[in-house]
Amino acid sequence: MAQLSKFKIILINLAAVILILIIAVFVFRGWLSSYTNHGVSIEVPNFSNLGIAEAQALAEQKNINLVIADTIFDETKKGNIIVATKPSAGGFVKENRTIYATINSATPLMVRLPRLTDMSLRQALINLENAGFIAGEIEYVPGRANDYVLEAKYRNKPVLAGTKIPKRSKIGLVVEKGDGSGSGSLAQNYVVPNFIGQTYGVASRTIFNLGADVNAIFDSRYTYKTSADSLNAIVWKQSPAADSLSSQSVITIYLMRE
Repeated sequence: MAQLSKFKIILINLAAVILILIIAVFVFRGWLSSYTNHGVSIEVPNFSNLGIAEAQALAEQKNINLVIADTIFDETKKGNIIVATKPSAGGFVKENRTIYATINSATPLMVRLPRLTDMSLRQALINLENAGFIAGEIEYVPGRANDYVLEAKYRNKPVLAGTKIPKRSKIGLVVEKGDGSGSGSLAQNYVVPNFIGQTYGVASRTIFNLGADVNAIFDSRYTYKTSADSLNAIVWKQSPAADSLSSQSVITIYLMRE
């Protein structure tokens, strides 16, 4: 009988421990759900066309954070208003989630025009896009080389590299279009010069004088922040090889920073 009583006590204690564990699990899950706001979502309000102060007040009311992450300039819209958010309006987020907003500047964002002349049209268009400009009218003029940029224009007037211009402006280009009759036009067969060790600026000018196009491949391990960085990059490999006889209209040069 004593043994049976002892066994019952053990069972009762074990049941009590199990019950305490079950209660603890439910309490912990309830605390965790409350701590992480599990299942509680907030619909992202529409911040479009709101001023910054008004948008911040709305964000605080909804228990979310609003951060200005980007700025654009659209002359068709009011300045200093929010034009987009990420996540966008209508989406659902948890409390204290950060919403990244884009505002429309009251004044144009001024950006320095990159170097666009003395290079191929393709490279000039890449430089324009990277700097945040839009390619405008392309004016072709007769010359010795094909697709060789001679001049850049803003509002139909010549403009030099480094000039500050509103971002997203249209930039026109004056481009030389060889007709095959000039002394610098590409011959049917030509001896490929040796470009190894030359800068991109020097090598590209020589290639254009041949009447060929440049296919410039920059080493991705290096950062080229300005047009000067690109122009001073050094050729370490080329195709076709130096001193070979070629009729190709494109010469590929591989470039790296010093």
